[in-house]
Amino acid sequence: MKNAIKTLMIIFTTTIISNSFAEEVEVHIDKYDESGNLVSGNVIANKIPDGRVFHQGDIFLGYYEDLTQHQGPTAKGAVISGDSSKWPLAIVPYTFDSSFTTANKNAIIATMGNLESISGLRFVPRTNQTEYLKIIRDLYYLQTYGGCYSGVGRNVGTYTEASLVCGDSVNTHELLHALSFDHEQVRSDRDQYINVQEQNIESSCLSQFQGGGLQNLGNYDYVSIMHYGSLACSKNGQATMSRISGSGPLGGDELSTLDIQSLQTLYGHLPTTNLSVQSLRCYGDNILRWDSVAGASQYKIEKYSSSQGGWIQQGTTSSLAFPVHIPYSQSFRIKACNATGGCSIGSNEVLARYSQRCL
Repeated sequence: MKNAIKTLMIIFTTTIISNSFAEEVEVHIDKYDESGNLVSGNVIANKIPDGRVFHQGDIFLGYYEDLTQHQGPTAKGAVISGDSSKWPLAIVPYTFDSSFTTANKNAIIATMGNLESISGLRFVPRTNQTEYLKIIRDLYYLQTYGGCYSGVGRNVGTYTEASLVCGDSVNTHELLHALSFDHEQVRSDRDQYINVQEQNIESSCLSQFQGGGLQNLGNYDYVSIMHYGSLACSKNGQATMSRISGSGPLGGDELSTLDIQSLQTLYGHLPTTNLSVQSLRCYGDNILRWDSVAGASQYKIEKYSSSQGGWIQQGTTSSLAFPVHIPYSQSFRIKACNATGGCSIGSNEVLARYSQRCL
């Protein structure tokens, strides 16, 4: 697996940490390539007054005291790339803090659902998992620095924190960070594709354009949702980045084709199957049936829960049929999954019906 080097950093969503509020610090972060080799070192980041440290504006590293005592890749706040930062089996447990309204939660769950619909990912409410996505509403950061943020990838042994108080596009961007994606314009090969005009960049923003020096996932993507816009962090209205070859925009406010491909590379994307349902016409007895998918070792059966605002798992099976007994008519879909946990997007939806009596 190559590292996901892919924030919605078009001009109106760029998080700029001003030197009047933050102190530049040098901290150590660990990143690993697909062979498990340590390929990182020290980076310039910003420490805000409460001691938290942010890299490239919206990547939360942790608290300065913890980072300066860093002794290995499991230290709180260390950024880790490679297999250790992927969410196992493409399952991301999550929590919301108590300040979220139902409407707030549903909007974020809908954003998660969009990512689920194009990949093998599954976001599930946390039960007792040690490693999970902790979603908070950091209004102080939003009001002071004008943005949202997230840690990068699964934080081994603890939670990954993300403040999702922005709109759908920015929240998608931050969720991709939480899934182990970095900013596109810090790829190790970026100098082959873009010119960085440092003379036009706010001094407090220069660290956000540091190259990453890691292996990269897929082709360079000018319009990735993880790419800064051409005017990001500009101090004079002039471009801070431009394409070396040709012309066109930089950055985007929705997932690009290459973003989707990268997400599927990391978290799976088998072909979808065709689902049908047979009602036994006896109360809630139904049988789901589907076509075999090459490469699938099991199939996940999901049902739609209006109370939870999305799809939840009903069961798994290695066969091509699954009996369901329901107390009322309910929608189902199937995902084909391989042995490593990668899954297809959801199949067509079918409605399993409830009969008042056996016919």
